[in-house]
Amino acid sequence: MKTLPVIVGFQILLSLLLPAILFGQTNAVDFYCRGLSRQTNNDTPGAIADFTRAIELNPKYIEAIKDRGNAKASKGDLAGALADYNLALEIDPRYARAYNNRGLIQQYKGNLDGALADFNRAIVLDSTLTQAYFNRAGVRYARHDLDGASADYARTIELDPKSAAAAYNSLGDIKSDKNDFAGAGKDYSQAIELNPKNAKAYNGRGYGKQVQGDLDGAIADYNLAIQINDQSPLFHMNRGNARQAKGDLSGAIADFTRVMELDPKSVYACFNRGVCNYQSQNWTNALADLQYRCRLNASGGDFPRLYVWVLRTRLNQRVPADQELADYLDRRQSGPPDAWFEKVADHVLGKIGESVLFAGADSTDAETKKSRLGDAYYFAGMKRLFAGEEAVAADYFHKCLAAEDRTYVEYLFASTELQRMRK
Repeated sequence: MKTLPVIVGFQILLSLLLPAILFGQTNAVDFYCRGLSRQTNNDTPGAIADFTRAIELNPKYIEAIKDRGNAKASKGDLAGALADYNLALEIDPRYARAYNNRGLIQQYKGNLDGALADFNRAIVLDSTLTQAYFNRAGVRYARHDLDGASADYARTIELDPKSAAAAYNSLGDIKSDKNDFAGAGKDYSQAIELNPKNAKAYNGRGYGKQVQGDLDGAIADYNLAIQINDQSPLFHMNRGNARQAKGDLSGAIADFTRVMELDPKSVYACFNRGVCNYQSQNWTNALADLQYRCRLNASGGDFPRLYVWVLRTRLNQRVPADQELADYLDRRQSGPPDAWFEKVADHVLGKIGESVLFAGADSTDAETKKSRLGDAYYFAGMKRLFAGEEAVAADYFHKCLAAEDRTYVEYLFASTELQRMRK
Protein backbone atom coordinates (compact mmCIF):
# COMPACT_ATOMS: atom_id res chain seq x y z
CA MET A 1 0.00 0.00 0.00
CA LYS A 2 2.90 2.30 0.64
CA THR A 3 3.96 2.09 -2.98
CA LEU A 4 0.70 3.48 -4.35
CA PRO A 5 1.61 7.15 -3.97
CA VAL A 6 4.85 6.42 -5.78
CA ILE A 7 2.99 4.74 -8.63
CA VAL A 8 0.42 7.53 -8.80
CA GLY A 9 3.23 10.06 -8.72
CA PHE A 10 4.99 8.25 -11.51
CA GLN A 11 1.79 8.15 -13.56
CA ILE A 12 1.30 11.86 -13.06
CA LEU A 13 4.92 12.55 -14.02
CA LEU A 14 4.59 10.33 -17.07
CA SER A 15 1.42 12.13 -18.14
CA LEU A 16 3.31 15.41 -17.96
CA LEU A 17 6.42 14.21 -19.74
CA LEU A 18 4.86 11.96 -22.38
CA PRO A 19 3.76 14.77 -24.74
CA ALA A 20 7.21 16.34 -24.53
CA ILE A 21 8.87 12.95 -25.11
CA LEU A 22 6.59 12.17 -28.06
CA PHE A 23 7.02 15.54 -29.71
CA GLY A 24 10.63 16.10 -28.73
CA GLN A 25 10.01 19.28 -26.66
CA THR A 26 12.08 18.44 -23.64
CA ASN A 27 14.19 21.63 -23.40
CA ALA A 28 14.69 25.15 -24.72
CA VAL A 29 16.56 23.97 -27.81
CA ASP A 30 13.64 21.82 -28.91
CA PHE A 31 11.19 24.71 -28.64
CA TYR A 32 13.63 26.96 -30.48
CA CYS A 33 14.05 24.48 -33.34
CA ARG A 34 10.31 24.03 -33.69
CA GLY A 35 9.95 27.82 -33.69
CA LEU A 36 12.37 28.07 -36.60
CA SER A 37 10.39 25.39 -38.47
CA ARG A 38 7.12 27.20 -37.85
CA GLN A 39 8.57 30.51 -38.98
CA THR A 40 9.83 28.85 -42.18
CA ASN A 41 6.28 27.60 -42.77
CA ASN A 42 4.83 31.11 -42.18
CA ASP A 43 3.28 30.19 -38.85
CA THR A 44 4.51 33.37 -37.17
CA PRO A 45 2.27 33.27 -34.08
CA GLY A 46 3.30 29.65 -33.46
CA ALA A 47 6.96 30.55 -33.94
CA ILE A 48 6.72 33.42 -31.45
CA ALA A 49 5.05 31.13 -28.93
CA ASP A 50 7.83 28.55 -29.28
CA PHE A 51 10.61 31.14 -29.08
CA THR A 52 8.95 32.59 -25.98
CA ARG A 53 8.78 29.14 -24.35
CA ALA A 54 12.46 28.57 -25.16
CA ILE A 55 13.32 31.91 -23.52
CA GLU A 56 11.25 31.05 -20.45
CA LEU A 57 13.27 27.86 -20.10
CA ASN A 58 16.55 29.68 -20.79
CA PRO A 59 16.31 33.48 -20.25
CA LYS A 60 19.74 34.01 -21.80
CA TYR A 61 18.94 32.08 -25.00
CA ILE A 62 20.18 34.85 -27.25
CA GLU A 63 19.38 33.18 -30.61
CA ALA A 64 15.79 32.59 -29.51
CA ILE A 65 15.50 36.22 -28.42
CA LYS A 66 16.91 37.47 -31.72
CA ASP A 67 14.70 35.21 -33.83
CA ARG A 68 11.63 36.14 -31.80
CA GLY A 69 12.48 39.72 -32.69
CA ASN A 70 12.68 38.71 -36.36
CA ALA A 71 9.29 37.02 -36.14
CA LYS A 72 7.74 40.06 -34.48
CA ALA A 73 9.22 42.33 -37.16
CA SER A 74 7.78 40.10 -39.92
CA LYS A 75 4.26 40.70 -38.59
CA GLY A 76 4.78 44.44 -38.15
CA ASP A 77 5.40 44.55 -34.39
CA LEU A 78 8.40 46.87 -34.65
CA ALA A 79 8.32 47.90 -31.00
CA GLY A 80 8.34 44.27 -29.89
CA ALA A 81 11.15 43.44 -32.30
CA LEU A 82 13.21 46.39 -31.09
CA ALA A 83 12.72 45.29 -27.47
CA ASP A 84 13.98 41.80 -28.29
CA TYR A 85 17.06 43.07 -30.13
CA ASN A 86 17.84 45.37 -27.19
CA LEU A 87 17.45 42.44 -24.80
CA ALA A 88 19.83 40.34 -26.92
CA LEU A 89 22.40 43.13 -26.82
CA GLU A 90 22.07 43.44 -23.06
CA ILE A 91 23.03 39.78 -22.81
CA ASP A 92 25.84 40.07 -25.38
CA PRO A 93 26.92 43.59 -26.42
CA ARG A 94 29.11 42.04 -29.14
CA TYR A 95 26.26 40.25 -30.94
CA ALA A 96 26.70 41.61 -34.50
CA ARG A 97 23.48 40.17 -35.95
CA ALA A 98 21.38 41.87 -33.29
CA TYR A 99 22.95 45.23 -34.20
CA ASN A 100 22.22 44.53 -37.87
CA ASN A 101 18.60 43.63 -37.22
CA ARG A 102 18.08 46.56 -34.88
CA GLY A 103 19.51 48.81 -37.58
CA LEU A 104 16.81 47.62 -39.97
CA ILE A 105 14.11 48.58 -37.49
CA GLN A 106 15.74 52.00 -37.01
CA GLN A 107 15.89 52.48 -40.78
CA TYR A 108 12.26 51.49 -41.25
CA LYS A 109 11.22 54.00 -38.59
CA GLY A 110 13.16 56.75 -40.36
CA ASN A 111 16.04 57.01 -37.88
CA LEU A 112 18.84 56.89 -40.45
CA ASP A 113 21.51 58.06 -38.00
CA GLY A 114 20.61 55.31 -35.54
CA ALA A 115 20.48 52.73 -38.32
CA LEU A 116 23.89 53.76 -39.64
CA ALA A 117 25.40 53.53 -36.16
CA ASP A 118 24.01 50.01 -35.71
CA PHE A 119 25.25 48.79 -39.09
CA ASN A 120 28.67 50.32 -38.42
CA ARG A 121 28.85 48.50 -35.10
CA ALA A 122 27.77 45.21 -36.68
CA ILE A 123 30.55 45.48 -39.28
CA VAL A 124 33.18 46.33 -36.66
CA LEU A 125 32.17 43.20 -34.73
CA ASP A 126 31.90 40.96 -37.81
CA SER A 127 33.62 42.20 -40.96
CA THR A 128 32.16 39.29 -42.97
CA LEU A 129 28.50 39.96 -42.18
CA THR A 130 27.18 40.44 -45.71
CA GLN A 131 23.76 41.74 -44.73
CA ALA A 132 25.26 44.54 -42.64
CA TYR A 133 27.15 45.89 -45.67
CA PHE A 134 24.07 45.60 -47.86
CA ASN A 135 21.86 47.32 -45.30
CA ARG A 136 24.40 50.07 -44.60
CA ALA A 137 24.57 50.70 -48.35
CA GLY A 138 20.82 51.34 -48.33
CA VAL A 139 21.15 53.91 -45.56
CA ARG A 140 24.08 55.60 -47.28
CA TYR A 141 22.08 55.74 -50.51
CA ALA A 142 19.16 57.33 -48.65
CA ARG A 143 21.59 59.90 -47.22
CA HIS A 144 22.89 60.62 -50.78
CA ASP A 145 26.31 59.16 -50.01
CA LEU A 146 26.49 57.44 -53.40
CA ASP A 147 30.19 56.60 -53.24
CA GLY A 148 29.85 55.08 -49.77
CA ALA A 149 26.82 53.07 -50.88
CA SER A 150 28.68 51.83 -53.98
CA ALA A 151 31.59 50.65 -51.83
CA ASP A 152 29.24 48.72 -49.54
CA TYR A 153 27.41 47.08 -52.44
CA ALA A 154 30.76 46.10 -53.96
CA ARG A 155 31.79 44.56 -50.64
CA THR A 156 28.47 42.67 -50.52
CA ILE A 157 29.22 41.16 -53.94
CA GLU A 158 32.75 40.28 -52.85
CA LEU A 159 31.51 38.45 -49.76
CA ASP A 160 28.63 36.60 -51.42
CA PRO A 161 28.86 36.55 -55.25
CA LYS A 162 26.12 33.93 -55.63
CA SER A 163 23.41 36.08 -54.04
CA ALA A 164 24.58 39.47 -55.31
CA ALA A 165 21.69 40.22 -57.68
CA ALA A 166 20.14 42.85 -55.41
CA ALA A 167 23.52 44.55 -54.91
CA TYR A 168 24.14 44.74 -58.67
CA ASN A 169 20.63 46.13 -59.11
CA SER A 170 21.33 48.86 -56.56
CA LEU A 171 24.71 49.66 -58.16
CA GLY A 172 22.79 50.14 -61.40
CA ASP A 173 20.44 52.56 -59.64
CA ILE A 174 23.39 54.56 -58.30
CA LYS A 175 25.04 54.79 -61.72
CA SER A 176 21.71 55.87 -63.23
CA ASP A 177 21.53 58.63 -60.62
CA LYS A 178 24.99 59.71 -61.81
CA ASN A 179 23.77 59.58 -65.45
CA ASP A 180 26.21 56.75 -66.20
CA PHE A 181 23.58 54.78 -68.09
CA ALA A 182 26.08 52.58 -69.93
CA GLY A 183 27.65 51.50 -66.64
CA ALA A 184 24.22 51.07 -65.08
CA GLY A 185 23.18 48.81 -67.95
CA LYS A 186 26.12 46.49 -67.24
CA ASP A 187 25.18 46.25 -63.57
CA TYR A 188 21.52 45.57 -64.37
CA SER A 189 22.62 42.87 -66.83
CA GLN A 190 24.73 41.26 -64.09
CA ALA A 191 21.69 41.32 -61.79
CA ILE A 192 19.57 39.69 -64.51
CA GLU A 193 22.20 37.01 -65.13
CA LEU A 194 22.12 36.10 -61.44
CA ASN A 195 18.33 36.33 -61.26
CA PRO A 196 16.45 36.21 -64.60
CA LYS A 197 13.22 37.04 -62.73
CA ASN A 198 14.56 40.39 -61.49
CA ALA A 199 11.86 42.70 -62.84
CA LYS A 200 13.42 45.83 -61.32
CA ALA A 201 16.67 45.19 -63.18
CA TYR A 202 14.85 44.91 -66.53
CA ASN A 203 13.01 48.14 -65.74
CA GLY A 204 16.21 49.94 -64.75
CA ARG A 205 18.07 48.76 -67.84
CA GLY A 206 15.12 49.74 -70.00
CA TYR A 207 15.09 53.25 -68.58
CA GLY A 208 18.79 53.64 -69.37
CA LYS A 209 18.19 52.52 -72.94
CA GLN A 210 15.30 54.96 -73.26
CA VAL A 211 17.38 57.89 -72.04
CA GLN A 212 20.07 56.95 -74.56
CA GLY A 213 17.52 56.90 -77.39
CA ASP A 214 17.15 53.13 -77.82
CA LEU A 215 13.35 53.06 -77.60
CA ASP A 216 12.98 49.56 -79.08
CA GLY A 217 15.48 48.16 -76.58
CA ALA A 218 13.77 50.00 -73.75
CA ILE A 219 10.34 48.67 -74.67
CA ALA A 220 11.74 45.13 -74.93
CA ASP A 221 13.11 45.40 -71.38
CA TYR A 222 9.88 46.93 -70.06
CA ASN A 223 7.97 44.06 -71.68
CA LEU A 224 10.10 41.56 -69.74
CA ALA A 225 9.62 43.47 -66.50
CA ILE A 226 5.86 43.50 -67.00
CA GLN A 227 5.78 39.79 -67.86
CA ILE A 228 7.34 39.15 -64.45
CA ASN A 229 5.23 41.71 -62.57
CA ASP A 230 2.10 43.09 -64.22
CA GLN A 231 1.08 44.85 -60.98
CA SER A 232 3.77 47.56 -61.03
CA PRO A 233 2.44 51.01 -62.02
CA LEU A 234 6.04 52.16 -62.59
CA PHE A 235 6.77 49.53 -65.24
CA HIS A 236 3.62 50.41 -67.20
CA MET A 237 4.31 54.13 -66.81
CA ASN A 238 7.81 53.76 -68.21
CA ARG A 239 6.67 51.64 -71.13
CA GLY A 240 3.88 54.12 -71.81
CA ASN A 241 6.39 56.96 -71.95
CA ALA A 242 8.62 54.98 -74.33
CA ARG A 243 5.68 54.06 -76.56
CA GLN A 244 4.55 57.68 -76.64
CA ALA A 245 8.05 58.82 -77.61
CA LYS A 246 8.06 56.20 -80.38
CA GLY A 247 4.70 57.43 -81.69
CA ASP A 248 2.71 54.38 -80.55
CA LEU A 249 -0.06 56.47 -78.99
CA SER A 250 -2.60 53.66 -78.68
CA GLY A 251 -0.03 51.50 -76.88
CA ALA A 252 0.90 54.40 -74.61
CA ILE A 253 -2.76 55.08 -73.79
CA ALA A 254 -3.21 51.38 -72.91
CA ASP A 255 -0.25 51.55 -70.53
CA PHE A 256 -1.38 54.77 -68.86
CA THR A 257 -4.85 53.28 -68.49
CA ARG A 258 -3.32 50.26 -66.78
CA VAL A 259 -1.43 52.56 -64.40
CA MET A 260 -4.72 54.24 -63.49
CA GLU A 261 -6.33 50.85 -62.87
CA LEU A 262 -3.51 50.05 -60.45
CA ASP A 263 -3.33 53.56 -58.98
CA PRO A 264 -6.49 55.59 -59.67
CA LYS A 265 -4.93 58.70 -58.12
CA SER A 266 -1.89 58.77 -60.39
CA VAL A 267 -1.64 62.39 -61.47
CA TYR A 268 1.07 61.59 -64.01
CA ALA A 269 -0.82 58.74 -65.67
CA CYS A 270 -4.02 60.69 -66.27
CA PHE A 271 -2.03 63.72 -67.45
CA ASN A 272 0.10 61.63 -69.84
CA ARG A 273 -2.98 59.85 -71.18
CA GLY A 274 -4.59 63.22 -71.74
CA VAL A 275 -1.56 64.37 -73.73
CA CYS A 276 -1.68 61.18 -75.82
CA ASN A 277 -5.40 61.65 -76.47
CA TYR A 278 -4.68 65.23 -77.59
CA GLN A 279 -1.96 63.93 -79.92
CA SER A 280 -4.50 61.39 -81.22
CA GLN A 281 -6.93 64.31 -81.75
CA ASN A 282 -9.41 62.64 -79.46
CA TRP A 283 -10.44 65.94 -77.91
CA THR A 284 -13.25 64.68 -75.68
CA ASN A 285 -11.11 62.03 -73.99
CA ALA A 286 -8.20 64.45 -73.70
CA LEU A 287 -10.45 66.95 -71.94
CA ALA A 288 -11.80 64.32 -69.54
CA ASP A 289 -8.28 63.19 -68.63
CA LEU A 290 -6.93 66.69 -68.06
CA GLN A 291 -9.97 67.73 -66.05
CA TYR A 292 -9.49 64.65 -63.86
CA ARG A 293 -5.83 65.56 -63.46
CA CYS A 294 -6.88 69.02 -62.23
CA ARG A 295 -9.31 67.48 -59.74
CA LEU A 296 -6.60 65.15 -58.42
CA ASN A 297 -4.31 68.10 -57.75
CA ALA A 298 -6.75 70.94 -57.23
CA SER A 299 -4.21 73.33 -55.70
CA GLY A 300 -1.25 72.70 -58.00
CA GLY A 301 -0.29 72.41 -61.63
CA ASP A 302 -1.15 75.59 -63.46
CA PHE A 303 -0.59 74.74 -67.11
CA PRO A 304 -3.08 71.83 -67.24
CA ARG A 305 -5.72 74.53 -66.60
CA LEU A 306 -4.65 76.18 -69.84
CA TYR A 307 -4.85 72.89 -71.77
CA VAL A 308 -8.36 72.42 -70.40
CA TRP A 309 -9.20 75.91 -71.66
CA VAL A 310 -7.88 74.99 -75.13
CA LEU A 311 -9.90 71.79 -75.29
CA ARG A 312 -13.13 73.29 -73.95
CA THR A 313 -12.83 76.16 -76.43
CA ARG A 314 -12.25 73.69 -79.25
CA LEU A 315 -15.39 71.80 -78.18
CA ASN A 316 -17.50 74.99 -78.39
CA GLN A 317 -17.42 75.67 -74.64
CA ARG A 318 -15.65 79.03 -74.81
CA VAL A 319 -17.80 80.93 -72.29
CA PRO A 320 -17.58 78.32 -69.49
CA ALA A 321 -13.90 77.76 -70.38
CA ASP A 322 -13.15 81.46 -69.85
CA GLN A 323 -15.11 81.52 -66.60
CA GLU A 324 -13.40 78.39 -65.26
CA LEU A 325 -9.93 79.76 -65.96
CA ALA A 326 -10.79 83.18 -64.53
CA ASP A 327 -12.13 81.55 -61.35
CA TYR A 328 -8.93 79.56 -60.97
CA LEU A 329 -6.84 82.71 -61.33
CA ASP A 330 -8.91 84.34 -58.58
CA ARG A 331 -8.34 81.36 -56.25
CA ARG A 332 -4.68 80.96 -57.06
CA GLN A 333 -2.46 81.92 -54.16
CA SER A 334 1.05 80.81 -55.14
CA GLY A 335 3.38 82.92 -57.25
CA PRO A 336 3.76 86.65 -57.74
CA PRO A 337 1.10 88.59 -59.69
CA ASP A 338 3.28 88.71 -62.80
CA ALA A 339 4.08 84.97 -62.83
CA TRP A 340 4.55 83.50 -66.29
CA PHE A 341 1.48 81.29 -66.07
CA GLU A 342 -0.69 84.29 -65.23
CA LYS A 343 0.64 86.16 -68.25
CA VAL A 344 -0.30 83.29 -70.54
CA ALA A 345 -3.71 82.97 -68.87
CA ASP A 346 -4.30 86.72 -69.20
CA HIS A 347 -3.50 86.45 -72.90
CA VAL A 348 -5.89 83.59 -73.66
CA LEU A 349 -8.58 85.47 -71.69
CA GLY A 350 -7.98 88.56 -73.83
CA LYS A 351 -6.56 90.74 -71.04
CA ILE A 352 -3.17 91.32 -72.69
CA GLY A 353 -2.03 91.29 -76.31
CA GLU A 354 0.60 89.22 -78.08
CA SER A 355 3.32 91.86 -77.82
CA VAL A 356 3.04 91.90 -74.02
CA LEU A 357 3.01 88.08 -73.94
CA PHE A 358 6.10 87.73 -76.12
CA ALA A 359 7.93 90.46 -74.21
CA GLY A 360 7.12 88.66 -70.96
CA ALA A 361 8.84 85.52 -72.25
CA ASP A 362 12.20 87.26 -72.09
CA SER A 363 14.66 85.96 -69.52
CA THR A 364 18.36 86.21 -68.76
CA ASP A 365 18.43 82.40 -68.68
CA ALA A 366 18.56 81.08 -72.25
CA GLU A 367 16.71 77.83 -71.54
CA THR A 368 13.94 79.61 -69.63
CA LYS A 369 13.53 82.06 -72.50
CA LYS A 370 13.26 79.25 -75.07
CA SER A 371 10.71 77.39 -72.97
CA ARG A 372 8.60 80.48 -72.42
CA LEU A 373 8.71 81.39 -76.11
CA GLY A 374 7.50 77.87 -76.90
CA ASP A 375 4.58 78.38 -74.52
CA ALA A 376 3.82 81.82 -75.92
CA TYR A 377 3.81 80.72 -79.57
CA TYR A 378 1.62 77.68 -78.89
CA PHE A 379 -1.08 79.51 -76.92
CA ALA A 380 -0.99 82.57 -79.18
CA GLY A 381 -1.27 80.16 -82.10
CA MET A 382 -4.34 78.52 -80.58
CA LYS A 383 -6.01 81.89 -80.10
CA ARG A 384 -5.34 82.73 -83.75
CA LEU A 385 -6.61 79.29 -84.80
CA PHE A 386 -9.85 79.76 -82.88
CA ALA A 387 -10.21 83.16 -84.56
CA GLY A 388 -9.96 81.47 -87.98
CA GLU A 389 -6.47 82.81 -88.77
CA GLU A 390 -4.90 79.50 -89.75
CA ALA A 391 -1.88 80.91 -91.61
CA VAL A 392 -0.72 82.97 -88.62
CA ALA A 393 -1.48 80.06 -86.30
CA ALA A 394 0.64 77.70 -88.43
CA ASP A 395 3.51 80.21 -88.38
CA TYR A 396 3.32 80.41 -84.59
CA PHE A 397 3.24 76.62 -84.26
CA HIS A 398 6.39 76.36 -86.38
CA LYS A 399 8.06 78.95 -84.15
CA CYS A 400 7.00 76.93 -81.12
CA LEU A 401 8.76 73.87 -82.55
CA ALA A 402 11.88 75.93 -83.18
CA ALA A 403 11.94 77.21 -79.59
CA GLU A 404 10.68 74.27 -77.54
CA ASP A 405 12.26 70.98 -76.47
CA ARG A 406 10.60 68.13 -78.38
CA THR A 407 9.59 66.42 -75.12
CA TYR A 408 7.60 69.44 -73.89
CA VAL A 409 3.82 69.37 -74.01
CA GLU A 410 3.55 72.55 -76.09
CA TYR A 411 5.93 71.07 -78.69
CA LEU A 412 3.79 67.91 -78.90
CA PHE A 413 0.59 69.91 -79.13
CA ALA A 414 1.95 72.33 -81.77
CA SER A 415 3.13 69.33 -83.81
CA THR A 416 -0.34 67.81 -83.54
CA GLU A 417 -1.97 71.04 -84.74
CA LEU A 418 0.33 71.25 -87.75
CA GLN A 419 -0.37 67.62 -88.67
CA ARG A 420 -4.10 68.27 -88.40
CA MET A 421 -3.86 71.41 -90.50
CA ARG A 422 -1.86 69.59 -93.21
CA LYS A 423 -4.56 66.95 -93.44
